[in-house]
Amino acid sequence: MRLAGAVAGAVLLASLAACGGGDASDSSAEPGKPAGSASTSASAGTAAAGGDSARDEFLRLTAAHICTVQGTVYDDPAELAAAYDEAPDYPSLSDAQAAAFSKKVTSDPDFSALLLAEVSRACGG
Repeated sequence: MRLAGAVAGAVLLASLAACGGGDASDSSAEPGKPAGSASTSASAGTAAAGGDSARDEFLRLTAAHICTVQGTVYDDPAELAAAYDEAPDYPSLSDAQAAAFSKKVTSDPDFSALLLAEVSRACGG
């Protein structure tokens, strides 16, 4: 599934903020929010309401995708851009759900902050 525009915007926003400093990501992290890494996603799933599991999956997988792209060396800037542009697979989400969450990243500051916090945790920040 490709959600190029929204995911690219979300990735850029989260990447810049995650690289920019820990203070911004620390202020948005709140107890009971989505899990930070795959190892803690099970506990977050039990703490979150059932409707939050789709959101948590989107945030977790998008953050993991961003970390993978950031951790890869690209010789060609076009390859880097293409890697950021490629949306990860969201196995438990419908295309409509993934598209809605992708749009929300660029339109909802609170949701963007959740993604930023998830990227910070997932990337080891």
